Amino acid sequence: MKTILIWFCGTGTPKEDMASIFEGQTYDKKIIVSGVGTDETSQNVRTLENGYFPNNFNWLFTTRDIVLGYRERHQLSSAEEGMMQIYSELTDATPDNSVHLMIGAHSRGAADGMIGLLTSLYASCMIPGSTPNEDILFKKINKISLLAVDPVNGAEVHDTKVGMFFDTNDLMGFNDLPKDQQSIHHLLETIETRSDKKGLFDVVLYTARFDARDEFLLDKHWLKFLNDIQKGEGFKGNFKYYLGGFRHSAMVYESSELTGLYDRGYTPIALLRQILDDIKLNTNDADLIYKNMATKEIMLINDLVSEENELLEANTHTKSYSWAEVLTSYGESLKTIAQKYKDDGNPMINNRYLKHYLN
Repeated sequence: MKTILIWFCGTGTPKEDMASIFEGQTYDKKIIVSGVGTDETSQNVRTLENGYFPNNFNWLFTTRDIVLGYRERHQLSSAEEGMMQIYSELTDATPDNSVHLMIGAHSRGAADGMIGLLTSLYASCMIPGSTPNEDILFKKINKISLLAVDPVNGAEVHDTKVGMFFDTNDLMGFNDLPKDQQSIHHLLETIETRSDKKGLFDVVLYTARFDARDEFLLDKHWLKFLNDIQKGEGFKGNFKYYLGGFRHSAMVYESSELTGLYDRGYTPIALLRQILDDIKLNTNDADLIYKNMATKEIMLINDLVSEENELLEANTHTKSYSWAEVLTSYGESLKTIAQKYKDDGNPMINNRYLKHYLN
C-alpha cells in the first residue's frame, strides 16, 4: 500500500527541525509543513494575502504569529500547502483504496492545524448534493491515521479583527458548528459516513506527561475526544493513548527529552518513532517501549516526594524555560505537585493524567 505522510509542525518549528524524527523511515511521499511563527509560514501567509511588507519586516510577522498562534490565514496556508501535494500524488493511475494517509502533528499543529484540516474535509462532505465517495481523495484512500502529539493551543487570545494584524481562528468552521457537533469524533464519524468509508480513521494521542507551564495544557477538544472514549461514548475505531516526557516538546526535540533520565531505547523520542512505524506497519511494538518508559517516569515522580533529582527538578519548573517564557509563564514545579498529590493515584494536571500507565 502506498503511504503518504503529512506532518504539521508546532509553533516556531521549521520543517528542517523535524528531519531527525523521520530518519530511517521511508514513505512514498512525505510532506512536512513548518509551524506557525516560522519564516516560511509567515512568507506563505503573506504570499496568500498578496503581501503587506517587504522581507525585512518578516520578524514582525513571525513574532506576532508565535504569540497569537493559528489564525484563519494560517489554516488556509497550511491546508493549501499540504492538500495540494496530497492531491498531486493521487492521480487517476493510483488504484482505488490503495493509499494509507498518515496525518501527524505536534503542539498547535495538532490543536489547530489538524483539526482545521479535518473540518475542511468534513465541510467538503457536507456540501448539499455532493458525492464525497466520488472525490479522488476518498476513492484512493484506504485508511487515514491521525497522530496528535501533545496538542496545545497555548494561551488563548481573544479573537479580534483589526486590519492585517489580527483575524479570527474558527478552525475552518469548527467553532461555527452547533455545540453538540463541536467534537473531533463528530468530524470523523461524519466523514466516514458521508464518504461511505466506515473504519476509515484510526487515532493515536501522544501527550507529554507534564509541562510546568499552566498555559500549555492539553487542548480542550482533544481532552473531550479522550474523555468521551473513556466513557464509551465517543470514537469507536482503533485508538491508542500514550504519555511521555516531562516537557511539552520532549518527544520532538532531544534538548527537551532529558535523555539522561531514561534507559537506552526507552525515551519519548524513541516512542514517537516507534508509533510512526506501528501506524505504517500495523504493529504494536510501541507498547513495550511505553511500558518501560512509563514505569521509569512514574517511579521518578514518586521518588521526587522525598528524594532529589537534579536533572528532573531543574527542567520541570517555569524558570527552566526561555527568559520570554519565564516572564509570561506560571505553574507549579513537578516536585511541588508530586508532594502535593502523593496520595492521589493519578492526578490530572493541566488536562494530563500525570501517572497514566497503560491503555
